[in-house]
Amino acid sequence: GVPYTAVLFVIGMLMGVGTVRGGFTDQLSQSIYLWQGINSEVLFCVFLPGLLFKDAIEVNFHLFQISFGQLLVMAFPMVLAGTLLTALVAMYVFPYGWSFHLALTFGSILAATDPVAVSALLNEVGAPPRLKMHVSGESLLNDGSAVVFYTVFSGLFLFELDIGLGEDYSVGEGFAIFFRKALGGAAMGLGFALGLVIILHRLDRRFEKEETVLQVAATVTVAYLSFYTAEVTAEMSGVISVVTCGIVTKAFGGSLISDWKVMDSFWSLLEHLLNTLIFSLGGVVFGFIIADQEAGHWEPRDWGYLVLLYLIMNVMRFFLLFAFYPILSRIGLKTCVNEVLFSGWAGLRGAVGIALALGLDNEVAEAVQGTDGTDKLEITKKVFGMVGGVAFLTLVINGTLSGPLLIKLGLADSTDSRKRIVECAEHSARQKVLDDFIHLMTDPRFFFIDFALVQHHCPILQNLTADELEEAVAQNKIKVHPNLYQTPNLEHVLPYIKESDKLKKLMLRAKRDLFMSGSATTTEASEDVAFRSFIKQMSKSGQQFLDEMEAAVEVPEEAPDVLVRDVRIMFVELLRAAYNTQIELGELDPREYNGFLSYSLLQGIDFAHDEAQKGKPLNDWALSQVTSNDYIDQTED
Repeated sequence: GVPYTAVLFVIGMLMGVGTVRGGFTDQLSQSIYLWQGINSEVLFCVFLPGLLFKDAIEVNFHLFQISFGQLLVMAFPMVLAGTLLTALVAMYVFPYGWSFHLALTFGSILAATDPVAVSALLNEVGAPPRLKMHVSGESLLNDGSAVVFYTVFSGLFLFELDIGLGEDYSVGEGFAIFFRKALGGAAMGLGFALGLVIILHRLDRRFEKEETVLQVAATVTVAYLSFYTAEVTAEMSGVISVVTCGIVTKAFGGSLISDWKVMDSFWSLLEHLLNTLIFSLGGVVFGFIIADQEAGHWEPRDWGYLVLLYLIMNVMRFFLLFAFYPILSRIGLKTCVNEVLFSGWAGLRGAVGIALALGLDNEVAEAVQGTDGTDKLEITKKVFGMVGGVAFLTLVINGTLSGPLLIKLGLADSTDSRKRIVECAEHSARQKVLDDFIHLMTDPRFFFIDFALVQHHCPILQNLTADELEEAVAQNKIKVHPNLYQTPNLEHVLPYIKESDKLKKLMLRAKRDLFMSGSATTTEASEDVAFRSFIKQMSKSGQQFLDEMEAAVEVPEEAPDVLVRDVRIMFVELLRAAYNTQIELGELDPREYNGFLSYSLLQGIDFAHDEAQKGKPLNDWALSQVTSNDYIDQTED
């Protein structure tokens, strides 16, 4: 469907148009006027840290390490090339007579991509991890480089406006500023991340709920503090600082977080609220621009140039990706043509671009307030109109069609072996639920349950057969000690089972045997035999899933390697879930040995997953030893 951010943009636009055209003076209209004139520094400091840190702390650090070279190519040379190409379009295609510095500023704003709509889609359909890493990783580094380029070029543009802002410097000085901001921001983010890891280590008490809340508060505080300190105090890149802080925290402090569910829920809520505000605010300002005909900020011809810009930017996106394809396909995680095609289409523009355009417009508006600077303000209004329009079009068109394109390119397809494994897992889960249900039916409290209601709330129990129910009853009798066994009462279940005449007779016979036996106890020998049978059955339960999978999955002769790869990947993910469960329960202490054990195990899992993806055999122990040596080297350094 249409991304919710696009819907919010439309709602904000309607509010802006209604406020301007209707001439309302109520409290809502006054609030809208206040919001659309928000200070640029407040805008950056409030919205950017929350939006960026959440994406950074969810990055797969292992894949990020491998693909770092690729992401650097996509984030710096490609962003700079895209900025220059967009600047040429703004200068020679648009009839506005924009200067070169303004065109470069415009290009740097549109260079920032936003995968918020596409990331949810990739997770939903189970897209390849490499593709998800490329989309999310490119966006993170793109945001950092685009903001640094914007800072350099907007300074030149504001200086030429002669409104008391900006600074004039040469090309060499511009590159020096770029590297100082980028490298300085990364260094500051690293320092804040190490401090946050220490705080998380001190607060890692998993049975203290208050400590979990404090951990969440610590991440929020450090995220915003790192941005403010780098951006405002040290004049470095706050965006790169926040991104570095989040990624390093995930790498070395991820296992120290007491409750990832609480952490993820909070940051997801914060991201949702910030996206709601920024897109609504962007829509309001866009509505103000297109509705204020007296000011003349937006003309009918501008709609045509907006559509033309959208088409040209899509063409440029594909051109840049394929121009760098020989490099991207040979380094890092590598890539393929289909993934490049999807990445080109999924280059949406969103929150960061809108925030930068809003900040530029408001900064100029504050500087020319009370002066005769209407012509200068018209320039930034036009810039924001184009940026907001492109963001809206990419969200509505590219974001909506990304799902069908993903399927068309075959990037969301599951292999036959994976489908068989999923079917086997569903069958195993159905048996487990049915066994638990039969056991509950031995309790008199549940004798008169409405089985139709149970099936409604537990769909996995729908369409039960008599054989399945008979097998579950037999298994329940074997697993329960004879002295504790109670016959399940299925009187209200049988009417919903097809071909249950045989089962009814068996149940009547079982009730009769139970009635005849009364309270008689078995002999010591029979108890011993029953107990040994019980232990034998329980010892088999650990192999049940693997046996069922082996019986259910037919190995295709033409592609046995695919099945082996999928089973290995599934095993690695099950092992990862087991480690995380042990950490949550406190059985695996992430603070022990300064986090050495948990770090080695989890990083070893990441390495094993990567090896399994490449079709190589599992060797988790050796890979854990590799990560252990890396950890020791890092701590010694």
